[in-house]
Amino acid sequence: MSITETAARASLRSDGRFCVVVGAIAAVASPALAEPLGLAVWLTAVVGVAAIVWGVFVHRLSRSQEWVRSVTGVAAANFLAGMGLAVFALTPGGARLRLFTGGLLALAVLWYAVTQAIIRWNVAAEA
Repeated sequence: MSITETAARASLRSDGRFCVVVGAIAAVASPALAEPLGLAVWLTAVVGVAAIVWGVFVHRLSRSQEWVRSVTGVAAANFLAGMGLAVFALTPGGARLRLFTGGLLALAVLWYAVTQAIIRWNVAAEA
């Protein structure tokens, strides 16, 4: 196993765990988080559960034989999710908590996107 493959698999595992933890926090704490974020409780809970499902999926991708395709797809999804979180953070309706949590999550998700893109570029450089 190459160092690039090891890094890709580790990144996917870490990303999956991050999504599960953040999703669980959002789902369990949705009654307390919804109002300060300017969202409905049910929507906050659904987003949390969706993050858990996505995290489990991403973690399972770390064991795929198609790890190059997996890291490429997850990097693209992370870029889109990070941009969506940034837009969410900057929209009115949730005041400081929306700006803080949305902004912090956007940075974390975009960090995964950038590091996964670097891993993907290393695959091309090795070829």
